[in-house]
This record gives sequence, structure tokens and C-alpha cells, in this order.
Amino acid sequence: MKKKKISLAIKILIAMVLGLIFGFALKGQYEYWTYVTNTVGTIFIRLLKMTILPLILCSIIGGIASIANLKQLKKIGVRFIIYWILASFLAAVTGLIFSYIIQPGVGVNLGTAAEEYSTEGVNLLETVINYIPDNVFGAMANFSIIQVIVFAIFAGIGISTLPEGKAKNFLTDIFASGNDLMIRIVEMIMKLAPIGLGAYFANLAGEFGPQLIGDYGRTMLVYYPMCAVYVVIFFPLYSYFAAGKQGISRMLKHIFNPAVTAFATLSSVATLPVNMEACKKIGVPEDISNIVL
Repeated sequence: MKKKKISLAIKILIAMVLGLIFGFALKGQYEYWTYVTNTVGTIFIRLLKMTILPLILCSIIGGIASIANLKQLKKIGVRFIIYWILASFLAAVTGLIFSYIIQPGVGVNLGTAAEEYSTEGVNLLETVINYIPDNVFGAMANFSIIQVIVFAIFAGIGISTLPEGKAKNFLTDIFASGNDLMIRIVEMIMKLAPIGLGAYFANLAGEFGPQLIGDYGRTMLVYYPMCAVYVVIFFPLYSYFAAGKQGISRMLKHIFNPAVTAFATLSSVATLPVNMEACKKIGVPEDISNIVL
């Protein structure tokens, strides 16, 4: 009988738990242990960050450029925005209800964080204007993700409106191929995820120690059950509205790997290739998944 391989998502989850255990156990005992875990964890996180902007740029431009009919693009965009607003609102309400009941922040000392993330002086109009890049290369250099997204949307629409011919096909193929390349690079990096994330969580546990179980742990005891409630109640509803009962069954069949990868990495970039693979299995058209994901 052929042995069933352990999925990457399960390997990541196991590595994360082992990292926390060893991090707590060896906290402050060996200087080289902290040095190694910090170095390995930092390298892995930097490798993931390295792929973010090229992946966003290629996936959005390639996805929009591959849609021949702009009316179809508008339809996808409007539906996505409606879903995004609704999902964000429901997630926020769920979070507020849980926080109001359990009040995880009571007695937690935020230190300088409260001042650092103050909303005082925030101008909404100015914020929206700043979403538009005055220099796309500067936006990439400064890691301004929203500005890169705005440019990618305009570039994708520009390519899709070009007359049919070699130029349009050439540009569409370049960004589609670039998207495939970046996904492959992320997949290569994700093979190192059990080692990288194990080291990252070991260093985290060694650095913060009991505080992870105390203040942060109490917050996590609210956050993760809240996420579980949201997934159990609202994910089936979204799936049902998308494709009826068949949508729910397909979602349940293919959600495990993306969910565990997202839980362990806390990175939408790391989860993107797994999500795209799940979308293919579910039957979502590639142009839609490239834009929406």
C-alpha cells in the first residue's frame, strides 16, 4: 500500500508547534541557538517579501490583460468590490462582538504602540490621493503595495484595450509568463517553509517567552476562535451564493491546505500559490483567480 505524503500545510503546522516548544525550552540557554533561529527565520521571511511586488504586478496585469471584454472586467470588479465590502463588514462585526464580550485588551500595556499607530491627523482624501503613484519605480522601491496595485490595474486595462496583434499578445504573454515564474519561485521558497517558520517561531518564543502565553496568548484565544466562527458561518454562505450546494462542497473539499498555510505563515503571498491551485481544482477561471486573489 502506497504511503500518503504529508502535505506541506501539515508540515508547516508541525514545524510551527515544534519551534514554539523548543523556543520556550531553550530560551536564554544557548546564545548560538538564538543566533541561528533568528538568522534562518529572517532569511525565510525576506525571501517571501522578495516575491511580493513582482507577483502582484504580474498577476494583476496578466489577469486583466487576458480578459478580452472590458465589460466582463467591469462585472468581475463590481462583484469583487461588493463581496469585499460585505466580507470586511461581517468580519469587523464578528471581531467587535467577540472583543466586546471577552475584552482581551483590558490590562495590556501597549507601550509606544498606541502613539505609533494613532489615527490623529489622518486625512482620508489625502490618503486616497497617495494611493496614486507619481513614480512607479519609487513605489516599488518604497514597497508601496497599493500604489503598485493601482499602476498594475491601469497597465492591465491599457494592454487589454490595445488592438489585436503581436504587441498585445506579446505583452499579455510576458506578464502571464511572469506570473507563472513568480508562483514557481514562491513554491520553491515554500519548500523551505517548515525549516524557516520553525526557526522563526522558535526565535519568537525565545524572545518574548511567557509574554506570548500571557497578553498575546489571551488575544490569540479570542482571535482564532473568532476566525473559526467566521469560517463556519460565513464561508459556506459565500460559497452557496457563488455556486449553490456544489459551491459549499467544493469549498470544504479544497479549503484545508490554503487555510493551514495562511494560519502558519500569516502571509497572503505564501498562501497565493496554494489558493491558485485550489481555485483550479474548484474550477475557477484563471483570469478571474489572477485578478481577485
